Amino acid sequence: SARVSSGPWLSLSFSVVAPGALLSALETLVEPLKNTATKKAKAEAVQQEKQRTEDVVRSALRAADAIARIPGSEQCALFRGLFDDVIAKDPALKAALDAIHKEHEAQDGMDLS
Repeated sequence: SARVSSGPWLSLSFSVVAPGALLSALETLVEPLKNTATKKAKAEAVQQEKQRTEDVVRSALRAADAIARIPGSEQCALFRGLFDDVIAKDPALKAALDAIHKEHEAQDGMDLS
């Protein structure tokens, strides 16, 4: 069987190209997404490292958001828990996810061609 990488960027691609394959592997993706979304920069990290960490967290949230848009993803209790128990309870993650939603709304509004 093929091994699915846990990188958020791969999740985004799979959510478009092969949503069924992604859903079948969703339980295995939740923990890496959670670990990536909750990653924190070390206190002594330089600004560049802090920015890189923020970018990685945003990528994980974008991947989770893209997966959540796939019909059937809500059936995975572990995936729902990522939103209900992790993202919703962390104000910074919730704010970042809200910003991602606003980006989608703005893009959807521009795609009326």
